[in-house]
Parts: sequence; C-alpha cells; structure tokens
Amino acid sequence: MERTRGVKNHLIKYENYYEMSMINKNKHKKCYFDIADHDLVTQHIWKIDKQGYIYTMINSEKGNKRRITMHRLILGVLDESCLVDHQDLEKNNNRRGNLRKANKSKNEMNKPLTSLNHSGVRGVSYRKTRDTWASEIRSESNDAFTRIRKSFPLFDDAVKYRLINESNLFKEFSPNYNKLTNTIQLTYMSHDDNVQTFIEVDISGNILNFNKLE
Repeated sequence: MERTRGVKNHLIKYENYYEMSMINKNKHKKCYFDIADHDLVTQHIWKIDKQGYIYTMINSEKGNKRRITMHRLILGVLDESCLVDHQDLEKNNNRRGNLRKANKSKNEMNKPLTSLNHSGVRGVSYRKTRDTWASEIRSESNDAFTRIRKSFPLFDDAVKYRLINESNLFKEFSPNYNKLTNTIQLTYMSHDDNVQTFIEVDISGNILNFNKLE
C-alpha cells in the first residue's frame, strides 16, 4: 500500500486500485478506481455531490466548463442519452469491472430498496385486505412494457416468484445478480417464520437453492 498526497485529492494505492479521499462538509468521503485509470483521473480535482456521485468540471467543445462524473469519464461516455450503471449500486466504486453502459430501462432494473418498501424484498408487498403477499415486477424493453403480478398466501412463495421473473426479465441487471456464479441470489428475513432464508435462481429462472439459515 502506497500513500500519496498532492494538490488535488489524497490517494492510497493498493495492489490494483486506488482509494481517493475527498472532503465534503468537513467529512472525508472515499471513492475507488483502477490503477490503469490513474493518469486519466488525477488530471482533475474531484468532489462528491448530494446524490453521492463523484464529479469534476472539464472544458466543453464550446470552451465553457461542464460537469462530468467519474464513471462517465472512465468509460468515455459523454452522450447524456447513454447511462452508466454501477453494478454493486455503490456510486463511489468506479472500478471498470463495476461499471457498464446501460439504457434507461436497464438502469432502472438495478435499483436498491426504497424507504417505501416494508417487506425487505423489492417487488414484494403485503395486501392487508386479502391477507396475501403480492409479487410484482415491471420491465420496459424495445418500447414494450411488461408487468407481472401475482398474489400468494406465503411470503416465501412471493419472493420465489419475484426472483424467477427477475432472472427472466432483468438477467444480469437484477440488483440480486452475482456475476461470479451467474445467478440471482438473495438472503432475506422471511415473514412466514422469521427465519433468515437464502434463495438462488439461475439465469433461466430455475430455483437452484432454497435454504433456511437458522
């Protein structure tokens, strides 16, 4: 590990990546990028915005300053119509293996849980009037909109249905995708028995593992 401190940002060098520190509201924030991108990244002074994205200002073709995020600069994506997806959902992880080009629909697939979710599993919600668990998924591709919804008495069955459809519709853009195994994996707390549960689905929608962990 090698530490360097310049006029711009504080860097710590590891075996194959850099850790960069930035000060935001008197707090140190960190981001990561590959050693191969050192010369590209260190030309600029980097900051972090309210959404957690790392950005800098560069000269545009018209000669004025324009904002660009680190993940766009690293992949060379200047066209605003093309998006860049962080596979692990960590906006400060700008290593090339974690970045991929995406259109709007694919980028929307890889989203974390929101504060509105109370089940702990994206796309699964409790229907109090019917005392059932609803499993829902939406996808838009090539101007075609797909919405699949089904209700189950058991929470675990709703989760299974959601992940099977994630595998079929989202593929590697599922937020639960594990690229090491090329499968969809999720560990969650079941509302059926209050036991941590693990499920793994292959990319074709077949359940490979379903285990209670306690």
